Amino acid sequence: MPRLSRLSLLLLLPLLAGPARAAGPALEITATDPGLAARLGNGQSFSVRIAYRSDVPLRFELQTYDGAEQRRDMNNPKPLYAAGAGEAIAWIAFRKPAGIDRIQVVALGADWQPLAQAGMAVD
Repeated sequence: MPRLSRLSLLLLLPLLAGPARAAGPALEITATDPGLAARLGNGQSFSVRIAYRSDVPLRFELQTYDGAEQRRDMNNPKPLYAAGAGEAIAWIAFRKPAGIDRIQVVALGADWQPLAQAGMAVD
């Protein structure tokens, strides 16, 4: 009987330790349109293709920065993408000229809370 008790304890240890925490979503910007050194006309969009892997559904927001200042204008409606591995598109457009030196993609959960981010410098 002691052998069964040890086995039972070994099987119960993971449950007693609490749920395992899954790693957060993984993101990678795989392409931009137009390229990173482009000049955009008023209202022309800049989009990024995102490869992702996640255990939960995600929304994606493209953020743009000029130094520390976030530049905001028109951007995609942030549809909910399925959990798992996939690709997504996020875009932004400006009604007036704006200088941008960095872009950042933020992955939001179904509850709109930020879960992960990926970024890069631009011209």
